[in-house]
This record gives sequence, C-alpha cells and structure tokens, in this order.
Amino acid sequence: MDLFIKRETSLEAHDATETLMAGRARALEQELRDRRGESTVHVMLGKSKEALVDGVLVLVAEDIAKAKTLLPALYLSVDDRGECFISRLRYFSRTNAHRLTHRGKAAVYQITKACLEMECHLVEFLYRDCLRLAVPSDVSEHSLSGCASVLEMTKQSLPLLLGSKSHLASFLVFSFRCIHAQYPCLQKGEKTLCAFFESNKAFLLSLVEKIHYLGKDAIRLLVSVSRIPEFAEILSTWPVELSLPPQEVIAAQIPLVVENKVKYILEHPPSYHMEWLLGKHFQAGSDYLAVDTIRFICLCVHPSEETRKTCMARWWLVRNILLTIQDSAVLSYAYLTLFYDWLFYDGIPMNIEPSYLLLEGAVVHEKDLFNKIFDFLVLLSSRFSQRVDVKTSIGKAFKHAIDSEIATNVNGFASMDSSRYRQFVSLINIEQYN
Repeated sequence: MDLFIKRETSLEAHDATETLMAGRARALEQELRDRRGESTVHVMLGKSKEALVDGVLVLVAEDIAKAKTLLPALYLSVDDRGECFISRLRYFSRTNAHRLTHRGKAAVYQITKACLEMECHLVEFLYRDCLRLAVPSDVSEHSLSGCASVLEMTKQSLPLLLGSKSHLASFLVFSFRCIHAQYPCLQKGEKTLCAFFESNKAFLLSLVEKIHYLGKDAIRLLVSVSRIPEFAEILSTWPVELSLPPQEVIAAQIPLVVENKVKYILEHPPSYHMEWLLGKHFQAGSDYLAVDTIRFICLCVHPSEETRKTCMARWWLVRNILLTIQDSAVLSYAYLTLFYDWLFYDGIPMNIEPSYLLLEGAVVHEKDLFNKIFDFLVLLSSRFSQRVDVKTSIGKAFKHAIDSEIATNVNGFASMDSSRYRQFVSLINIEQYN
C-alpha cells in the first residue's frame, strides 16, 4: 500500500495504523467482489463509517481511478452529506501528515477533489488541510506535483470556494510560497517549472485582490513574488493596510506537526525538544519553512506571563530557527518577516517581542548576528517603501519595547560601536539612551 513512511525506530514489521487500514480495504474489496451484482452504494450501506473511510482511502491510494466510483457511493451511503467522511479524512490527514508518502498525499488530494465536486459538507476545511499538506519545502518533482494538484482542484471548485475569503486567501498564500520557493529554478529556465507557472499565472493574477483579507501581510507576500514583473506592478500600487492577518491563514503556511511541536516546545523548557525540532524539520532545503515558522511564532504564539517566566523564550527559538537558513536571499526575506510588524507597528508589543529580545540578547553576546540584523533594520527604515513612514513606525516600536515590560537589558545597546549607536539613537529619535 505504501501510504506511510516507515518509522526507522519501529520494532514492528508494519505500522499498526497502516495494517488496520489495509485490512479494512481488503475486506471492502472482497465484499464488492462477492456482491458484484449489487450496486456499490448498496454494498456500503450499514457498514461502519470509519471502516468505510479507511477502506476507500486505501483503495483510492492504490488506484486513483477508483475515486470516480467509490467516493460517490460512499457519499450516498451515509446520511450526513459526507460530514462524517470529511471529519474522518481530516483527522487522518492531519494526524499523519508528516508520515504520508507522496502516494498517500496524492490519494488525499484526489479524494478532496472528488469531495469538492460533490460539495460535501465542510469540504472547504479539508481543502485547507490539503494546502498545508502540499506546502513545498523544496523544488522536487513531488513538490511540484502537490502544487499542481491543489491548483487543479482550486480551478475546478472556484465557485464553491469564492464564498470563503479565508480559504482563497490561504490558497494565494500557498501559491506565492510555491513561486517563491521555485523561483531560482524559474530563473534558470527549467522548462517544466516555466511551463507550469506560465499556464497558471493568469489564474493567480485574477484572484490576487483576495489577499486584501490578509491585511498588512498582503504586502509582505507580494514582496516575496515581486521579481515577477506582473506581481511587481501590483505591489507598486497596492494600498497600505494596517489590519492583522487572520491567525488561521498564517498557521496554514506551516505543516500541522510543526505548529504542534512549536507550541509544545514553548511550553516545555528542556532544550532537547528544540534540538529535535531543528534536526527533524529545519535541515538543508527547509529555508522557506523556517521563514513561515518565524512569522507564525511572532504572530500566533503569545504565551501568558506565567508561561514566559518558566518556559523557553520565543526569541531563543526564533534565533535558532533563523540560524538554520542557508540561502542568503531567503535569509533577507526572513529578516523582513521577523521585523515586519515594526514596519507597520500597531501597538501590540507581543508581536515584536521576539525580534526585540533577539536584538537585545545579540548586542551583548553575538555581535556578528546583531550587526547583520540591525544593519538590515536600518536599511529597511530608509528603503522599504516611500508610501509608508517606516522609520517613524520602527522608532515607535523600539520605544514601546523599551518603555514596556518587554525590555530586560536596555543598557546593552550602549555597547554598540559608535556608528551603529548613532543610527540607533536616530532611529528611536532620542538624545541618548543609557
């Protein structure tokens, strides 16, 4: 069946979940064969919904063509417009996302596509799970195949999805991430990629207005694809908005397993949890995942005051994720992502806390890292956009952090070299800060 990646540490010959699902698939297959004279719907009636979902999923994974007959029959055999089926499939795809093989993911995409065509109840949420499942971490053929599957199902089900700004915004975030991750290959003229994006560019441009739903993050996402002329033109006239993007859209940019692990690490102090996360998910080729995870930590994970006193600091996790990024162009985008809320500061200190404390810690203990980050921030203050008073916003964020309970060692900034200290004083618009 080969739905799951085998666990190297497992003592079992076969994974228990996969064995159970395979057994249900074989039982369903045998009954369909034995009762060939009856309709598929009739054979399925009265069966356990969970067993049916598992069996159908495996059979479709083995032969995608079976989706056309098995899925409509399953939909008609349960009296809930497919809601139980969707719920079970969402649970399966979310809990096993990190273990699914490319074949297993393809099966989930195919089933989701069929469910969209049948307009199953709550299928839009399964669609968003597919976006998460297909987020590319590299430029492999399998990643491109996942992107293609999502684009195809979006095109075919656009009338249904148009009713949800959130889902279409999530799709555009996903699409821009695909373009950003694959752009170096596009520059080299890789024919398959060029043909793929040229054929879908018009569709993406027709929907681009939907990212208004993302508030101020719309500009950040347009920046990520601004090397493509059509998107650069849109960026040049895009209105500045200060509203926060919905957290569910930001979270959808990273795999569910990474979201859960990040939350767990920030609540359980031992450092080996972080070391496991970095070793498992942030190795070579995961630079774009690192950027999206940093944005998620800054915007979506705000520990309580009690938790902050006893558990791992967000800035420390951000710092370690930042250091895994190898590509210089992606690193610049990561710096932009890290300080993005400084450029459009809205008075929410928790959004800037990780980046501020990273600066505060690095200025004393990691001069090279501090110099790189601070120099980038100074550069942003003068060159980001003429339509936004970025320098004033950065100064406001700096002063808010210093004057609030976020700051822990303000005097550390006095240890900068003289030229950077003058820039610091100018940036936060004060005479001196010791």
